[in-house]
Amino acid sequence: MRKTHSKAVAMALLLLLVSFLSGPTTAAVPPLPRDRLVEESTDIVTGTVLEVTSKMQIMARGKDRVYHVKFYAEAVEKGPLTSPHIFTIAFRQTAERPEGWVGPQGQNEVLKVHDRVRLFLVQRMGRYELVRPNGWEPSP
Repeated sequence: MRKTHSKAVAMALLLLLVSFLSGPTTAAVPPLPRDRLVEESTDIVTGTVLEVTSKMQIMARGKDRVYHVKFYAEAVEKGPLTSPHIFTIAFRQTAERPEGWVGPQGQNEVLKVHDRVRLFLVQRMGRYELVRPNGWEPSP
């Protein structure tokens, strides 16, 4: 029994060493299912992307690309916004992080001008942001 236990411990240590030496660990937050997007949203709107601007922002540990999107909301499914309504939303994507960094990466995909989409929004510090990491979906 003692020999089996020693073998198991040795194998676990070997696996740990191999995973450590195999390089940096990377991980991203998986996309939220639709019910979680609805639950976490303060507002849900459908409409068209009018304008997209971005800039690089230096963070404590790396850089992010911060986006501002001018959006024309044609329909409101949740929240106090009224339609039609033009407003600005914000989101970010991780641009650079130290080697081995893990964690949230911002939005998985970037909105583009003329995209017709449904936005899952949360109001933070007086502005609208996309729910992370997949706060929008194409809309017919």
